[in-house]
Amino acid sequence: AFREYLFDKFLVLLNHIKSNKWTVEDCEITRSRMFGEENIEGRCDLLLTRKKGKEIQKAVVDLKYQGERKYRLLMTGTEDLQLAIYSKIFHPVAQHCPTAYFIIRQGTLFTSCADAFKAGQIVNQQNYLGETYGQLLKRMEATIRYRRQELAKGQVEVGEAVATEALGVYQLDPDKYILPEKKSE
Repeated sequence: AFREYLFDKFLVLLNHIKSNKWTVEDCEITRSRMFGEENIEGRCDLLLTRKKGKEIQKAVVDLKYQGERKYRLLMTGTEDLQLAIYSKIFHPVAQHCPTAYFIIRQGTLFTSCADAFKAGQIVNQQNYLGETYGQLLKRMEATIRYRRQELAKGQVEVGEAVATEALGVYQLDPDKYILPEKKSE
């Protein structure tokens, strides 16, 4: 029964791929790319390709067994660092490519790129893929540079027995850096 259930969900994914004229280029592939001075590696669950006119397009689909609400919210915001990185790694020519989460348990595909997956659930239509990912990746690179400079000076903030607001990292501009999430206990 479980195999039949999974088979039905993957037929949904297959329909998304075929109806948008994608073909599967590869599955479970690992690639890396330089981000500033850092070599970042990513593992793509599903890399798709299609030809549109003279252009070769690629798309990345990340498979998740469950977590529909979590991944919808992540994609709705502008903090989806995993897919931003994958977008750049797996389509270096275009700098960014369409991305999606496929939630296996519900058979739901989330994307912010309407023309890549027309029958998917389009979230955050105000997000322009290249702009959103480009801004997020710039913040990531700035944060890495900042942290490396701290380490080079021997400065490491731990935050134990110190109020969160007192940590220097929270004095940074959140539009330019990726700040740690504040958690209340």
